[in-house]
Amino acid sequence: MEGIRAWASSVIAAAILAGVVEFALPKTHLEKSVKVLLSLFMLVSFLSPAVGLLTAPQRTKSGLDELLEEYEAQEALEQTVRETLEQEIVSSIKAYAAQQGAALEKATATVHVDGNNNIAVERIEITVTGTAESKKAIDEYCWRSFSVHPIMREGKEPQSP
Repeated sequence: MEGIRAWASSVIAAAILAGVVEFALPKTHLEKSVKVLLSLFMLVSFLSPAVGLLTAPQRTKSGLDELLEEYEAQEALEQTVRETLEQEIVSSIKAYAAQQGAALEKATATVHVDGNNNIAVERIEITVTGTAESKKAIDEYCWRSFSVHPIMREGKEPQSP
């Protein structure tokens, strides 16, 4: 309803403007040319909503494309953040394990980012070789640092030559 009201207002304003220009126009040889221009002006102001309707689907599609691209960029950013955090967690655990005299053969971390951009470590899996004390220390480190107890698997003892 608001669109119709705005269109009617613009047509009325164009008609008033055309009338004022025609009334103020002196009677010369340019009178016919000016009247043709005023008629074209009125026609354009009258048809402007139709032109807007014809181009609206194109704008809507473009808007949807922009939203899709923004969503994909956000997803790519979240994926990069997850991967970086997972690598940092693994590096941190490996460094701590080395301090404790244990060796990590394999370590993975799974990070979750929710819709509100809250980050949580969901799971840590490690394959470790070391003493019971060092394994307990690694477990406590993971709990203190990431609020997750790791899933620990026993690693293979290094073969001596």
